[in-house]
This record gives sequence, C-alpha cells and structure tokens, in this order.
Amino acid sequence: MQHQNDIMNKILFSEQQKMRPIAWIWFLFTVMVVPLMIFAADREDLVAILFMQAIFVALAALFWAARLDMEITKEYLSIKFFPFHRSFRTYRWDDVSKALIVRRPTGFSMRRKRGWGMGRGFRSRHHLKIYNGFGNKSLQLKMTDGRMVIIGTRKGEELEAILYKIGRLNKQ
Repeated sequence: MQHQNDIMNKILFSEQQKMRPIAWIWFLFTVMVVPLMIFAADREDLVAILFMQAIFVALAALFWAARLDMEITKEYLSIKFFPFHRSFRTYRWDDVSKALIVRRPTGFSMRRKRGWGMGRGFRSRHHLKIYNGFGNKSLQLKMTDGRMVIIGTRKGEELEAILYKIGRLNKQ
C-alpha cells in the first residue's frame, strides 16, 4: 500500500480491511441455491435463473475483491475503497476541525447501516461520507467546511494512539 507521496510523508498508520468470508458463504448460498429451490418445478425458467446467477456471481467476485485501505501521515489521511476508487481520497489534517474515535459510528445513515461498504447521506445541511469495513470502532472526522467523514477501523486502539501522537485526536 505505497502512496505516491510517501517520499515526502512517512506513513505512521496503515490498515487494510477485506470482506469476511463467512458473509460470502451466506451470500452465495442465497443467490445460488434459493432461486433453484423456488423455481425447481418450472424448467423453462432455468436459463433465466442461470443468467441471473451468473450476474450475481460476477457481482460477488467484484465485492470479494473489495477492500478498504487507510493511510495516515502527519500531513494527511488517505483512504481507498478498491475497486470503487481508483486512487486514494486524501483529507489534509489542516482541513479537519475535529477527529474522534467512536465505539459505535454516529451519523445519519450509520445507525441503520450495518456491515460494510460506502455510503452517503445528508444530516441537516452537512454532507456525510461513510467508508465502513468490519471494525467495531470508527474515525469520525468533522471537516472545516461542515462535511463529515466516517471511516470504520479494526485497529481502533492503534489508530487512537497514532492520532494522539501527532496531535490530531479530540476528546468527545
């Protein structure tokens, strides 16, 4: 996970989160077995079912490859949700007014959003971006322009220590 600006900024924290395999077992069971069980009596729809399953398998492969990468330096925080982001999304620390580590993510759609992925929502007039992996903690950033960015992490304690070390952690 080397970023182009690593020469100028040493990476102090990095994390890569991937999809949990057990979730994919249930997903594949649902999209592969359940339609066959429902439509087993009607053989004419078999081609349509197989076509639908091929699409779901292709989507499953896309999400199987999905990963959330996060890198932190003294100057910026970068995230990339592969394969949906081709390059890192960079947030400069100078543009962050508040950074918190929270046990349960807060925000407009995080209360309803369980699991993983990316999300967007509007809370009052503030724009919200959510990048959620599988961690039980999140880094919540409030930007100087009012936007909010929430990033899930599995390494909450390590992330909190790094943010404290570089002077970017706020207490609630």
